[in-house]
Amino acid sequence: MGWMTNVMGLLVTFGALAGILSWISGPSRGLLWTAREGRLPRVLGKTNRNGVQINILLIQGALVTLLSSLYIVMKT
Repeated sequence: MGWMTNVMGLLVTFGALAGILSWISGPSRGLLWTAREGRLPRVLGKTNRNGVQINILLIQGALVTLLSSLYIVMKT
């Protein structure tokens, strides 16, 4: 039964990683589509050579970092 615990731990880890990746890529893909339609600034509609919306991901990362850092300064 000990080996099954390791297998389940690995599967849970892969599932959590897949969930995190979908939370990151989903909104950024939607914003890319909106930017390409002209409803957002054109700079957000640009992608790199691999088709990744780098400007949107950088802004998204900065916002998440800023909001997450609020936990450091807030009192419990």
